[in-house]
Amino acid sequence: MPDRKKLLENRMLLAAGSVMEVWPDHDYAEYMPQQSTEQRLGEHWSHVGRFLNTAMERYRSQEPTRNGG
Repeated sequence: MPDRKKLLENRMLLAAGSVMEVWPDHDYAEYMPQQSTEQRLGEHWSHVGRFLNTAMERYRSQEPTRNGG
């Protein structure tokens, strides 16, 4: 029976922790995005474009070695 009691106590602590996640003790507004959705999406696509350009440049720079030259 002591194991059952300990299990119930652990579940109570986990439940209390879950409640604390639902009701945080301070304001999280500072972590919320300040830009509009369109601006944020635009930034993400801009990053994607840069990553693709970098990948293509690396691919082109390695082309002679891939073709055995």
